[in-house]
Amino acid sequence: MVVRFDGSGVTALGDTIIGACEFCAKSHNVLAPIRHELSLTHATELCTKVWSQCIDLTNARSTRADLFLMAGAVAMPRCASEATVHADIVIVVFSKVTVPTTLQTRDGEMTLRYSELGDIDTILQLLADDPVSALRGDTARPEDRPAYEKAFHAIATTPANALLVVVAASGDVVATMQLTAIPGMARRGSHRLQVEAVRVAASQRSSGIGGAMMRWVVQSAAPTLGASLVQLTSDEARTDAHRFYTKLGFEASHIGFKYSIKL
Repeated sequence: MVVRFDGSGVTALGDTIIGACEFCAKSHNVLAPIRHELSLTHATELCTKVWSQCIDLTNARSTRADLFLMAGAVAMPRCASEATVHADIVIVVFSKVTVPTTLQTRDGEMTLRYSELGDIDTILQLLADDPVSALRGDTARPEDRPAYEKAFHAIATTPANALLVVVAASGDVVATMQLTAIPGMARRGSHRLQVEAVRVAASQRSSGIGGAMMRWVVQSAAPTLGASLVQLTSDEARTDAHRFYTKLGFEASHIGFKYSIKL
């Protein structure tokens, strides 16, 4: 659906997007793109407002409906010479993935679910508890929390990402990971599922939680999302993790390169 609005149509556009988001959330569509062409002067303000309203709507309905708006600072430089800026809303990439779900571990059943804002402190502790992460600056300092909250919201509102946690019978969060669905042109247009930041609490390691998480990724999440390849990177220092992934059937087929940018 393509709708063109001038300044007088901005309010009506907000109502249109909200209605579309509600419809898609109810029907659990896997992918529902909506493109709207806005005047540059209204793009940032409107997209911010609509983004907030849509998130409130889907949270209120306890429905997994992620939003992606390419506007404002991201799109404006590219469109500065054009008359319009595009705002795309893509709803529910992970909607068909069954979450929450139960994982079987050596310590009994545990629940895998999407993370919530209240999980941030525990996730930070899981990152800080890992020596490699700690060397990168993940030390759970209070002054860094705003940056992590910003990252949390960025993940939660980007449709191709999912931040998950594992909850023990006690109610404690004991593990986390991030998934990113990546469409691609290579391998005859294959989709990939990227796994990042897999962390298990030190007290729970060797209890089968990590294995249960990864089996769910390759046996459930990836096939449901239509991803023919699950991929991840692992720091050279993580020799135990390398053995762990190899045992699960992953192949060390590539050499990874990273380039740090000073911001």
